[in-house]
Amino acid sequence: MKTATAEVRATSVSFPEYLNELRIQFQPRKSVVLIQCPTFGFNNFELEAAKRKGYFAYPPKGLQCLKAVGALLDVRVDILDLNFRLLEALQQASPPVELHELMDDILNTYLAERDGSSIIGVSAGVTVPNVFSYQGHPYVHVLKTVKQKGYLVLAGGSVATLERRNILKLGLAHLVFKGETEFKFRYFLESLFGRIAAPTPGIFYQPRDEMLESAGLPEAPSPKFDLIPTYDEIPIERYCSVGHVGPFLRMIDPDKPYATLQLVRGCRAHCSFCELAQFRGRGFNHYRPEEVVSEMIYLATEHSIRHFEWVDDDLLANRKAAMALFQSIIDSGLKITWSANVGLIAASLNREMLHLMAESGCTGFRIGIETGSEEILRKTHKPATMRKFMELAEIIPEFPQLFIVGCFMLGFENETYEQIYSTIRLARTMKLGWCSIAVLQVTQESNVDS
Repeated sequence: MKTATAEVRATSVSFPEYLNELRIQFQPRKSVVLIQCPTFGFNNFELEAAKRKGYFAYPPKGLQCLKAVGALLDVRVDILDLNFRLLEALQQASPPVELHELMDDILNTYLAERDGSSIIGVSAGVTVPNVFSYQGHPYVHVLKTVKQKGYLVLAGGSVATLERRNILKLGLAHLVFKGETEFKFRYFLESLFGRIAAPTPGIFYQPRDEMLESAGLPEAPSPKFDLIPTYDEIPIERYCSVGHVGPFLRMIDPDKPYATLQLVRGCRAHCSFCELAQFRGRGFNHYRPEEVVSEMIYLATEHSIRHFEWVDDDLLANRKAAMALFQSIIDSGLKITWSANVGLIAASLNREMLHLMAESGCTGFRIGIETGSEEILRKTHKPATMRKFMELAEIIPEFPQLFIVGCFMLGFENETYEQIYSTIRLARTMKLGWCSIAVLQVTQESNVDS
């Protein structure tokens, strides 16, 4: 077997052979449960913060894409947003609260109602890594629980991508899906249920003592899924009652019903400090603007959604598509607002773009500026220049209705004091609504013992 990367070594157990072993062991039916784990840590949980809707409650959009894949293959896919269910239960809870017990009750009840499923997929949502840094992390806990119950367990999401070796080493899952999962999930389902399938890399497994990877030619994710039917079990209009999707909505109305939307997959940039390429791969693709607006209209008319949060890593990657999208929102006559908590690339922002954004309902967004040093911009391959930042600083005051946050970073390799001061000077110059300064940290895979 020829593996897709140099990360793993070949053995006599190919992926189809291992999949056949799983098929014999589990006798799976065409029914899958996908779980979005809590996106907050349990070690520093505060009940009052939960009651004030202080924790993230992002709808499980990635799992909705996988459900759309299942529908194409006549495989039933159910979604349990454990993050939402737990936050909803906590709204009525009184101290003391045992989070693991409450989460287990929700999980066990849900699985008992779907006893025909033998395959469980677990995603960590937007939870940050370091899942092995303390005992009882919700992601690790859910993986252990469903594995002990005898399910065929799949692990996915950004944390699984980073921690795939440890997840397999500790026996927390049978398969780990790296990065974007739609094509890998389709390959898995087709192969498992006896269909002809095009081999795809990025599925990791450990049949003996070493981690292996499925072979095949990589295929860039192409967002072509109709997600409207996948809202059948997502109580989207209630998410605003248990949590939030960022500061911009909380500034205007924390009780406003919200949903998330996505135009672009991936990012055009190759910034050296960003791990996005490890998860999504290089380059980007995008939905057709009219498809996104159709989803927006559906959510606004059928579920009374009034605010939308873009989850794109590079919303303005395709300038023509972005402008067509904003113009379509204006033409639709929808009385909605939207924001973008993930940083936009400054190179795409000019007076024309900002005007369309404001007219289509934008209330605020972040810009990924990072540094005021031209040298660091070049070294990190950031697609920006100081000249562009200065041009933007002249335009921003023309749009006082937009709350714009600048994202800055300190701690680049060999960064000098003068370069740090240049970043502070730039932050003071750009006339932004808020400046967020973070310290650069290098994320590494955990080293755990079995």
